[in-house]
Amino acid sequence: MSADILKKKRKQLGLTQTVIAQKLNVQRQTVSNWENDKSYPDIPTLVRIIKLYDLSLDYMLKGDEQYMKQVKKDYRLINKRKKDVWLDRLLIVGLTVGLAPLLWLPFVKSDEQSKWIGVFIMVCVTAMFPLSYLKLKSFCHGDSKNLFVPKSSGVGLTINPNHPLGKLVWIILTLIMVYMIVQMIITPD
Repeated sequence: MSADILKKKRKQLGLTQTVIAQKLNVQRQTVSNWENDKSYPDIPTLVRIIKLYDLSLDYMLKGDEQYMKQVKKDYRLINKRKKDVWLDRLLIVGLTVGLAPLLWLPFVKSDEQSKWIGVFIMVCVTAMFPLSYLKLKSFCHGDSKNLFVPKSSGVGLTINPNHPLGKLVWIILTLIMVYMIVQMIITPD
């Protein structure tokens, strides 16, 4: 997308950067950055620019490899966010299902019932490990240098699943959880 086209068309229409910014719901500096080739508008904003300036998409994008690279990058980001949404939903469902039995604990009459509620909760928590691993792996964007990384949500650090030692730690934690579940099941009351 040519910055010169944007600047020329805006001036032909007799509009200021401030007016364009107000019409597009962006900052004036953003319009300036587009006109000076410092940044590019996202696709929805580009569509609004085309309508406002009465231009064709083909005319705006013809021969602009840099903008096309930005568009591809934006689409990858959108698809990544869609993937993250289903992971978030699965984690919420798993957490809800896993913790729901805690509501019945006050009504439990025997140790056997308590044991099976505990087993159920442990199975749900263990089943959430792969989902948490995928969420964190996506969040770390392939960073394999640091063993500890900021949490994807909340404050603190967590183990990087992209780091070779981090992968091993995730596997060991999962195996420990499975071992604990097996011990809970086979241990007599």
